Amino acid sequence: VGPGGMLSADFTRLLDGIDMLLPKSLDIKLKTLYRTLTQLLSAALTHIDVQLNIARQHLDKEAKVKMYLDAKQHLQLFQEEADQSMAELERMVRSNMTLTRDSLSSIVKSGELEKD
Repeated sequence: VGPGGMLSADFTRLLDGIDMLLPKSLDIKLKTLYRTLTQLLSAALTHIDVQLNIARQHLDKEAKVKMYLDAKQHLQLFQEEADQSMAELERMVRSNMTLTRDSLSSIVKSGELEKD
C-alpha cells in the first residue's frame, strides 16, 4: 500500500493473480473429487443395470412398467439433489474467493506486510 492508502501496482497484480489462481485451484480439486465420484457411480450403475436385467427376465409387463416409473422418479430426484449440491458448491467457492480476497486486502491495507 502506497502513500495515502493507495494500492501499489505490485499489490494489484498480486490480487489479480490470486483471483485467477483460486478458481483454478478449486476447480482442479473439484474435478479430482468428481472424477472419483463418477467412477464410483459408474460402477454402481453397472451393478444396478445387471440386477435390473436379471429382474426383468422374471417380470410381467405391468411390473416392468412400474419398475420403469419408479426408476425414472428416483433418477429425477437424484438429478435435483445433484443440481442443488452443485449450486451450493458454486456458492461456497464464490464466497471463499471473496473472503480470501477481502482478507488479503485487509492485511495489506493494515500495513502488516510493510517492510521493517
